[in-house]
Amino acid sequence: MEPAEPASPVQKKMKPAGLEAPGGMAAAGQAPPPEYEDRISHLPDAVLGDIISLLPTKEGARTQILATRWHHLWRSSAPLNLDCDDISIRWKREILVDAVSSILSAHPGPGRRFCLDESFRPFRRSDAAAMTDSWLSSPALDNLQQLELRHYDSYPPPPLRATAFRFAQTLQAATFGSCILPSSPPQFPNLKLLTLESASISDCSMRNMIAECPTLECLLLHDIYCIPCVRINSQSLRSIGVREGLRLRPIQDRKNELKELIIDNAPSLEKLLNLNLAYVLHVTVVSAPKLETVGYVSDFHGVDTNRLVFGSTIIQGLQLDSMAARICSVKTLAINMGSARSLNNIIDMLRCFPCLEKLYIKFFLKKEILCRFGSCWLPKEPSLDIPLKLKKIVLDRYQGTYSSGCRGGYSEVNFAKFFVLNATQLESMIFRVDAQHYNEKFFARERMALQYEKRASRGAQYHFTTDRRCLREVDEFKHASDLDLTDPFLRRSSSGSFCRLV
Repeated sequence: MEPAEPASPVQKKMKPAGLEAPGGMAAAGQAPPPEYEDRISHLPDAVLGDIISLLPTKEGARTQILATRWHHLWRSSAPLNLDCDDISIRWKREILVDAVSSILSAHPGPGRRFCLDESFRPFRRSDAAAMTDSWLSSPALDNLQQLELRHYDSYPPPPLRATAFRFAQTLQAATFGSCILPSSPPQFPNLKLLTLESASISDCSMRNMIAECPTLECLLLHDIYCIPCVRINSQSLRSIGVREGLRLRPIQDRKNELKELIIDNAPSLEKLLNLNLAYVLHVTVVSAPKLETVGYVSDFHGVDTNRLVFGSTIIQGLQLDSMAARICSVKTLAINMGSARSLNNIIDMLRCFPCLEKLYIKFFLKKEILCRFGSCWLPKEPSLDIPLKLKKIVLDRYQGTYSSGCRGGYSEVNFAKFFVLNATQLESMIFRVDAQHYNEKFFARERMALQYEKRASRGAQYHFTTDRRCLREVDEFKHASDLDLTDPFLRRSSSGSFCRLV
């Protein structure tokens, strides 16, 4: 009888250590959970409720059909997140009103977020005030953390609804629009993000509003009027943005639109954003020792241009009128170039802000302007009396050598070449170009024209992209939270073609 062949060893699958009970699975008497087990549903109701409250209203409501375990969560355990805009698309007035009223009456509270725009919803103007007051008084919104309330667009605008003040103690983010801000607002001890949009504001009401928000960090002033000058005194404010509006108003109100912003005392201020393209704003910084981000500095308005003042240092458009002292705290600068200016102006900006690490430039130039003023871009002997500390540069709407017979096509190349040859600490330089210019012939021509082989920073990466989502547009700043990004000018996501010069 022949001996039996030894059985081939079979390697046992190792069980994940995280699934072993003390003493092993055998000791625990339980099988490891299968891979398809729904472990999220095992979380406590309170945790699942917080997750659901972060979803948009429609998606949050749809979690009710996931499983029996989820059926009750949106209406009971999840703090209410109710955005009337999100549920009103293609709904008739009666259906929308009934839906919102039904949700508010069924939910026990507390509230997390409530958004209502009376102007663009199918409300009858006569019903708007009573309906809004009724909804804001609902117990489902108790302890509300975020409120967006835009009143019915009318002239003169109505006062801010008094029922909104019942959330003053708990609000962390607020948007008030198309209303008159009260001269004596209540205290908002926890408010960190405030957006004032198309609002009529007096100097007294603005001053008192800021004073009653001791923890305010981000303030966005969007199309405010009846206050030609805003003065900022805040110990907590870290970001402030001013954005223009497009609404037509009576002449007396247009004369009183915001024209001047004065930062009297803001020891925590880090970001100062002038988001205006169509009208002039004069900004004076008296005291902001931590200011790191400034933009947009632009030259769009001819004789009457934007003005930026730091003490006795005055920047008129893109021209440095006087420089009594360098501004060493600023590390990020964004520029809108609306006409053909000399590179000397940009060099003056670098002298004024000697510690700049990020420089963003948007070109708003047509080829006719380039043809006419192309020779003005590059000074005869560009030079700096300070070392460049720039690490990141973005040139948006760059045309480069593409000129279609226009002599000025090379002016942008000379502009960019200055940084290629002089920025010794540069890490990244991005050129956003039109798709029609994005080809191998263009890249080869740019490489030669920029004198890439003589670049000052050998480790820097030079990218060409067609991504229109490179730098944010000013109309994308809709809420004060948009100011609170680490870099408010750069978009977080990107798309489009991307090429690197090697």
